[in-house]
Amino acid sequence: MDGEASVWDIEGKLITKLLGHNNGTVSYIDFTTDNKLIATSSSDQTAKLWDISGNCIKTFTNFTDFVNKIYFSKNEQYLLTASDDGSVIVWDTKGNIITQYKTNINIQDAKFSPDEKHILMVGDNGFVRLVPAFIGNDYIEKIEKERGNFRQLTEQDKINYGIIEK
Repeated sequence: MDGEASVWDIEGKLITKLLGHNNGTVSYIDFTTDNKLIATSSSDQTAKLWDISGNCIKTFTNFTDFVNKIYFSKNEQYLLTASDDGSVIVWDTKGNIITQYKTNINIQDAKFSPDEKHILMVGDNGFVRLVPAFIGNDYIEKIEKERGNFRQLTEQDKINYGIIEK
């Protein structure tokens, strides 16, 4: 639990060290397609955005528990986080919250749909929820009041969403 992530090239040469997840383990890492920006999530209740030189550009701190995953959107203007505190958050790269969902279960993973209009949330209890990715707070409150939006994943669903390999 040193809070460090090292980035190596394919030949084993150290490219950079990402230092700054204090007292936490880096749980996930994602890169932009040009490999100039890196995003990390951690057990220290933060997510971070870095440049390839290892400089922390932004720390995302709206969490109260382990941050399991972080992903860039296809256009690389947004980040998506999933946390054990039950939150799924879409951020812009400046650290502003664009969309936030809060559940009462640990969220193990969340991914944008291929068209990035939806987010698929996966909880530790085996249930999933598909929600709009970019919406206002009034719609979120309406969704949170509704019941029955969770369903058990089938084996084919797990393969389709990359949870398991065929």
